[in-house]
Amino acid sequence: MIIDFRRKPYSVPPSLIDDQAVEVVHQYKYLGTIIDDKLTFDANTDAVCAKDHQRISFILLFIESVLTFSFICWFGSLTLKNRNQLGHIVKVCSKIAGLNLDELFLLFKSRPTKKAQSTHPLFAEYKLLPSARRYALPRCRTNRLKN
Repeated sequence: MIIDFRRKPYSVPPSLIDDQAVEVVHQYKYLGTIIDDKLTFDANTDAVCAKDHQRISFILLFIESVLTFSFICWFGSLTLKNRNQLGHIVKVCSKIAGLNLDELFLLFKSRPTKKAQSTHPLFAEYKLLPSARRYALPRCRTNRLKN
């Protein structure tokens, strides 16, 4: 790689090593850093950001899966103090990632309706009542599921 700061392009005669021409490249990766012929480091910055986004999205998915495990069962009965503690975790993760993450309450409201989508395996079990606001309870012999 030849680092040349001239404004006008200049063609360099090829360098020879053992009677073989050495290829001139515009970018070169050395010790994990991508260096280009103008020393702007644009390609290196793009590569670092891409790696970071991969890792951040992995961390966010991991944290979200831990937070929302059996979420529908227990989130509705949380106290305000407990909801604020969990909300703080979501807020910190969203600041780290630089993304706006949904609040836990919005996730709590949207999770049951996801099961009613046609792509979900239990789609046939969910039927809307005539009011189209709530879902009908499954048929059962005892009152166990109605409470």
